[in-house]
Amino acid sequence: SFCKKIKKEDGEVDFNCAKKLFSKYKAYSFWPGIFLKSELKLKDIEFVENSSQNISGEILEIAKDYIVVACEKGSLKIGTLQAPSKNSISSVEYIKGQRLVLGNILN
Repeated sequence: SFCKKIKKEDGEVDFNCAKKLFSKYKAYSFWPGIFLKSELKLKDIEFVENSSQNISGEILEIAKDYIVVACEKGSLKIGTLQAPSKNSISSVEYIKGQRLVLGNILN
């Protein structure tokens, strides 16, 4: 099948719909990856649910090796993040370094 040429900008996402974001993650996991406007790359993502209405980007749960982030519709489990020009690290280590807690917005 055919599709349009994939550009780096196609990987930019926001936390609107968890299901759409997860589908985009699967499609662009190799290149260009998915990232926020701040160029924070989201890696190792799992779809949690698609029914709840939340504040976009809110941190809902911090577990031992992942965080759960809210989308406007649904939520996602994120295991790894990569800041611009940095190595990939655990999402829990990243939010500790940024001093983010439950209820803060990941952007």
